[in-house]
Amino acid sequence: MRRASLALIASLLGAVPAVAQQKGVAFVIARELSMGMCIADTPADGFACAVEQCMADGKVDRDSCEPHAWCSPAGWSVDLFIQSKAGPHFHEYLCGWPSREAALSAARLKCETSSDVFAGCFPVMVYDPTGIGHKMP
Repeated sequence: MRRASLALIASLLGAVPAVAQQKGVAFVIARELSMGMCIADTPADGFACAVEQCMADGKVDRDSCEPHAWCSPAGWSVDLFIQSKAGPHFHEYLCGWPSREAALSAARLKCETSSDVFAGCFPVMVYDPTGIGHKMP
């Protein structure tokens, strides 16, 4: 019986793929104009890719796309729309969360604890660990 159990465990372990290197996520921002997001193996690769996305619509140049956040592992990320009481709006990205719920909880906390300086603050997009964006309702 023990030998059969060990054989079963060994066969199950053999069926599990080797753990791949965990990828990270990079976010860049051109304030009030554009943004870029990429999943990559390294911060350098992630930011380079995100800058290309940021410039893709032709509104901004390379120098306008500034690194904002790198998280590894990528985890779940949330894009917060923030309206300053002083006037301008901007986006902030919270990344590396273990679940969608954790990312949205972090966003709620950020917005609630900053209500004295923000006229408005709410999540507009949630990104899964593969980089797919999900618009908020």
